[in-house]
Amino acid sequence: MNNTPSTVSSSLYGTKTAENLRNAFTKEAEALAKSLILAEIADDEGENSAKRVLKEHADNDMRHAELWLGYLDELSDAVEDLSELASMKNVLGSDLYPLMAEIADDEGFEEIAEKMRLVAAVKAAQSNTLKSESDRIANADTMYSDNPETEWHCHSCGYNITGNMPPERCPLCSYPASYFARN
Repeated sequence: MNNTPSTVSSSLYGTKTAENLRNAFTKEAEALAKSLILAEIADDEGENSAKRVLKEHADNDMRHAELWLGYLDELSDAVEDLSELASMKNVLGSDLYPLMAEIADDEGFEEIAEKMRLVAAVKAAQSNTLKSESDRIANADTMYSDNPETEWHCHSCGYNITGNMPPERCPLCSYPASYFARN
């Protein structure tokens, strides 16, 4: 998945090229979101060909966004990146969306204000989930229980198994142990 550049020049810092890379990432992320939304609409309307094209474009947009972040040296490892994303979502949930909701209220857009408050709550929950995932990865060596009655759930296929550790590979879908979580 991570096909980002292997060498990143620190000389990009403070340059117009770095600013352009950040803008390119933002536009690719916007195109990705719009492509996925339109793919859902096309699917609802029975337009399978359009859905397929839009999904492919979304995949392309994802790779382009990943490329630009790689040049900006903003993709490193799961623990660090999850922690940074958790912080970003925390800011969205605790600062940005509440402020935007206040402004919407002041301008008489109560429904939009309420939706922004609801999204703020989602962002706060996502931040907590990402922090937990980051901690889980950082402590992977100690995450497994010695309790032979521990129930494990495969997030890929839904298979459940009991034991002190998840299987190396899911017996049903063959996904690795990292797809299992305690029930």
